[in-house]
Amino acid sequence: MNTIDKEKVAIAESCKTAIANTNDAQRLLNRLCKHFSHKVMVKWENHLGFIEFTMGVCYLEANDASLHFRCEAKNELDLEEIIDTIDSHFKRFADDKDIALIWNKQP
Repeated sequence: MNTIDKEKVAIAESCKTAIANTNDAQRLLNRLCKHFSHKVMVKWENHLGFIEFTMGVCYLEANDASLHFRCEAKNELDLEEIIDTIDSHFKRFADDKDIALIWNKQP
């Protein structure tokens, strides 16, 4: 998905992706990354973001029409914890409350 910390992908056994269709993708990426940077290791630059939780990682990529998420963990339980965390913060930061993240399992 991006060039930030690609070595994390190799340890992941569970992965889900989601897309938020929004013209506000860059602002949301910045807000999420800035928020989480006070709690966990975060890197972001331009249209790419990387959040490293203790239980796994989440990659973010913004473009003009959408914000893409790819969350990875060593097991399903950890993955669900990451997704719940991303979901709750995304809902809080999104101005359009009708935007919902639909998560899809990846092989």
